[in-house]
Amino acid sequence: MSLAEEVPDLHDRSFSSLFSHALRGVPCRVLGLDGGPTELPVHEWTRAADPHDDALLAACVGDTLDVGCGPGRLAQRLAEGRDRRVLGIDVVPEAVAQTRARGVAALQGSVFDPVVVELAAPGVPSTTRWARLELAGTTSRPFRWSVVGVDGVLGLARATGWSVTTRAPFAPQRWLAVLERRP
Repeated sequence: MSLAEEVPDLHDRSFSSLFSHALRGVPCRVLGLDGGPTELPVHEWTRAADPHDDALLAACVGDTLDVGCGPGRLAQRLAEGRDRRVLGIDVVPEAVAQTRARGVAALQGSVFDPVVVELAAPGVPSTTRWARLELAGTTSRPFRWSVVGVDGVLGLARATGWSVTTRAPFAPQRWLAVLERRP
């Protein structure tokens, strides 16, 4: 029996449907990015938080919104033993369900509006392009995939009414920015 026969809603070619299956452990690739098909590193997103994640989360002060929370690994770690509110938001119902299963409040909503999250390394240009997911021989409909490089976050923040208070590496090849609303 093929995966498409085992998973009844695999005929739904939406990003959310294919990404939901990837979150459940089905191998998935991203098409349309530089360098050809890229394995979607879902195993990294579903694992427990590690010391590199803790370095990123140390920059979070006060209540935190985890935009594009995925399965909730970072939101869960942030909420553990801290006196703050944490809310995850993701467009994929399965991601919201997995975040809630970790004991963290989460809402289903669009993360494809202009937002800034983890950044690409210095020298990586900020881009938006069309991409697709490929899973078990099924390809999703195209969706927008954005990359914000650490060099480009200042201009993006200014253009949207934010200021950047911190830009720093927190693990090998991983960068963060802390943004605050300008008065």
